[in-house]
Amino acid sequence: MLKIATMFIICAAWAVTARSQERFDPVAEAGGGVWLRQGWDPWCVLDAQALLSPAGHARLGMAHSPGAFGLGELSASAASVAFPLGAGGAGVAVTRFGYDLYSEHSGVIAFGGGTGPMRFGAGIRYTRISIRGYGSTGMAGLDFTVLVAPLQWMRCGLRLTDVNRPRIGSSGERARATVSMAIAVLISRGLDCSLQAERNVRGRFAVRAGLAVRTSARMIVRCGASEDFGRIHAGVELSGVPAGVGYSVSVDPLLGWSHVFALTFDVPG
Repeated sequence: MLKIATMFIICAAWAVTARSQERFDPVAEAGGGVWLRQGWDPWCVLDAQALLSPAGHARLGMAHSPGAFGLGELSASAASVAFPLGAGGAGVAVTRFGYDLYSEHSGVIAFGGGTGPMRFGAGIRYTRISIRGYGSTGMAGLDFTVLVAPLQWMRCGLRLTDVNRPRIGSSGERARATVSMAIAVLISRGLDCSLQAERNVRGRFAVRAGLAVRTSARMIVRCGASEDFGRIHAGVELSGVPAGVGYSVSVDPLLGWSHVFALTFDVPG
C-alpha cells in the first residue's frame, strides 16, 4: 500500500514538473518563475536569451535541486556558462532531470543581441528522454525571446518555446509550443516587480508575479508566486568576486516544499 501511495505521489508531482517542466532556472525559481529580470546571469541561456546581450564577461553557474516536493526521484541539476560574443552574448548549458526510471538530459546553445531599447535572443535545445524498459528518444526545440525597454524604468518581454513543435519519439506526437508575456517595472533603484502571463505546456492560461529587492551591493532577495498565486517562492542571492551563492524555496499547498541551490563564478578574461 505504501509503495502504491509513493508511486501516486511521484506521478502527481511528475505531472506538475516533468511533463510541464520549465527551464531549470534558479533565479526565476526564486522570483515566482518569471523569466524577465534586471541584468543578466548564466541562467539566461536557458530561458531568457535576450538578456545575454549586455554580458560583459564570462560567468559560470551550477545549480541543483535535491528533489521537487521532497522526492529524490524528481531531482534536477544544471550547469551553464555565458560569455560576451561580438555585440551580444552567447552561452551553453546542460541540464538533467529525473532518476534511473525516467530521466531527461538536455543541451542548450543560445545567443542574445541587440542594443538600445530592443534586444532579441534565440536558443537551440536538444533533449534526450529515457524511460527504463521502454527505451529513449530525442527531440530538438527552438526558443525565441524579445525584449523591449520603452522607458528607463520599464521592460516588456515575449518568450516563445518549442516553436517548431518537435516530434516526441516515433508516435508522431508533438511537443506543445508555449508563449509568455512579461513586464518588469523598476519601482526604485533597488526594487523591481514583474508580472507574467502565459499559455503553458498544458495549454492553459497562467499568471505569475515576482519581486526583487537589492538590500546591499552584494545581496538580492527575491519572492513571488506561481500557479495562479497558489505556489509561493522565495530566495536570496549573495554575489561576490569571484564567486556567488544562491538559495530558493517554493511551497505548494498540496505537494510540499522544493529547494534549489546555486553557485556562480566569474571567469577571468
